[in-house]
Amino acid sequence: MTKILTTQQMRDVDRLSTERFGIPSILLMENASVQLLRALEQRFPNLVDLEVTIVAGKGNNGGDGAALARQLLQRGVKPHFLLLAQVDEAKGDARTNLEILVKSGYPITEILSPEDWASQQGRIDNSDIVVDALLGTGLSKPAEGLYRAAIESINQSRAFVLAVDIPPACRRTRAPEAT
Repeated sequence: MTKILTTQQMRDVDRLSTERFGIPSILLMENASVQLLRALEQRFPNLVDLEVTIVAGKGNNGGDGAALARQLLQRGVKPHFLLLAQVDEAKGDARTNLEILVKSGYPITEILSPEDWASQQGRIDNSDIVVDALLGTGLSKPAEGLYRAAIESINQSRAFVLAVDIPPACRRTRAPEAT
């Protein structure tokens, strides 16, 4: 049985896991990546034959995406990894997971502007699977600029979208309309 949590419930689970039970957040990222891989393998038995693109932000959600990239590589899948930042902008465990990819020689494409994103549109359009590891539970206002462009592209793609925390269609790319 799958349980769907609200954003606040997910934040509480993460906080309690680290504060109350002492589980390091890097281990939470690793566990998330294993479960994401399991979900993909259950849905796509031929995963190694598919085009996979991971679109990641510089926060913990992006760290989950980097950990998933490692899991996929161990299974023979070579995902395209698009980071909507520079690796050195990431902090903490997210940076650790990104640096593991860098040190292993795996290519990370740093996307720094909407124009950079536009140059990757073909990659999104040709992907069978897009993993959205952009924003996670921290989104508190409508997405703008580069993130908005990425979310809109992901929403419009023909690919199966696996969202690490919050599906892109649920993310606000514009302010709610007044009623």
